[in-house]
Amino acid sequence: VIIPSTIQGYPVTVIGNSATSFIQQLNNKQSNLNFNNLNYYNKKYDLEGMLAVPLPTGSFQYKYLTSVIIPDSVTTIGDSAFKSNQLTSVVIPDSVTSIEMYAFASNKLTSVTIPNSVTTIEYSAFYDNQLTSVTIPNSVRIIYGYSFRNNNITEVTIPDTVEILSCDAFDGDTIIHKSDSLVCNSSCEYNIC
Repeated sequence: VIIPSTIQGYPVTVIGNSATSFIQQLNNKQSNLNFNNLNYYNKKYDLEGMLAVPLPTGSFQYKYLTSVIIPDSVTTIGDSAFKSNQLTSVVIPDSVTSIEMYAFASNKLTSVTIPNSVTTIEYSAFYDNQLTSVTIPNSVRIIYGYSFRNNNITEVTIPDTVEILSCDAFDGDTIIHKSDSLVCNSSCEYNIC
């Protein structure tokens, strides 16, 4: 899948819920598509005056994707955007600041590079993959619960910039049983379960 950097002249900055049906509507050129008031699953997306078209949650989940190219225009990878596919690796562009809930959950990721622009890794973002290690960049401030749960991670270092680290962020990984492998700075709130 190649996600375009623009759709009908609007830059794509968010990958989120139901984007595939949104894209199908664009491709089918449905005349009733209203850019000023998109409504998916009772979530209103008011695009009037916005600089970007946010693609609504669950964008490409359950699509059997093996690879994806995310354009530099994307700033948020939304809820369940690539959940339950066959992805083995992904390159997240430097423009991304937030990786939301279940964004890459239930794939086959063996490696991922989180850019130094990401500030938040939300609940279960990389849950149930095959990651063996992860490098948390200095830009990250918050790592929510189960973010990296059920992987094969044996070692991770949490940078001093992390302010909140949920105690179950790495639940189900080998590092939970090796206290010397999980390093959290003294100012970090570690046990926030």
